[in-house]
Amino acid sequence: MKKDQTVIILDLMGVLYKEGLYVTKILYPILKNKISYNELKKRYTLYAVGSISNKEFWNDIFSNNAKTKEFEHGFLDSLKLNAGAVSMLKRIRQRHKIILFSEIPNHWGKYLLKREDIGKYFDKILLSGDHHITKPYKKFFGILDSYTHGSQNRFYIDDTLENLIVGKKHGYITVWFSNSKNQKQKFIDAYVENCNQITKLVNDYDKKCS
Repeated sequence: MKKDQTVIILDLMGVLYKEGLYVTKILYPILKNKISYNELKKRYTLYAVGSISNKEFWNDIFSNNAKTKEFEHGFLDSLKLNAGAVSMLKRIRQRHKIILFSEIPNHWGKYLLKREDIGKYFDKILLSGDHHITKPYKKFFGILDSYTHGSQNRFYIDDTLENLIVGKKHGYITVWFSNSKNQKQKFIDAYVENCNQITKLVNDYDKKCS
């Protein structure tokens, strides 16, 4: 199978990294005495699409820049890759194109990619802040389409159902990364619970098409 015939699109948080709802489940519990949940979510939404800066996101939460950076690095370093993520990327990259499609704020996303040295496995990295739009808006998927045009098989792997619904409408083979049981959805083509299953899914498809 030629490499340009198949492209694998991966979400970052909740697929490659363990926690998809990392702001709600990890960041907010630490900061709840400093900022309300609604205000944190509002800032995060603006920060993710590049409408406010890193400094504006952290404004008034910490007393000085040094404390902000210390906390931020500690928070980001607490986010861990899913088991098998790196080996999955290495194996799939040998045969197929891989695109990262994420709504994580640019600064955080680039920090995590550099920390684990996994940015090199992607043919294209699409982050919300670079395009000032986030998932599940059709415009962001339209940008993804422009980089997958001409690929016969386009696998889109995400942990969020509303994103996969839009992906299905754009003609992607939708793969739900979830450990939820008995939640069959008509717009989902396949289900995986871990990164090793992503590798198997792609390998099985390769064998079927060879």
